[in-house]
Amino acid sequence: MSFLRSLKPEAGLLQVFQAFPEAARPLLNYHEVLMRGESPFSPAERELIAAYVSALQTGVALGISAKVMANVTSDAEDANADERMRPVLAFARKYYGRRCRSSSGRRLE
Repeated sequence: MSFLRSLKPEAGLLQVFQAFPEAARPLLNYHEVLMRGESPFSPAERELIAAYVSALQTGVALGISAKVMANVTSDAEDANADERMRPVLAFARKYYGRRCRSSSGRRLE
């Protein structure tokens, strides 16, 4: 749902970027640095973190298979998550889990 009166109610992010390209470019540049720039995490790990947080917030992780998300969204101590990623995912779960539930209705804390 768009909150911009100049766009149709069903407009999404793409339509916002098309309508306001001068505002979109810095955001896209920031995204590129954030997701592909130097980091102790690989681009794939950063995508997983982003998808995980999205799943915690909305219950949907676009672009990540249900099997992978099922492995990652289990308990933080679960052996399915890479050891390096466990504390990062546990932090995300602790921060966002207070407001979110898994698809089964279980609190993600």
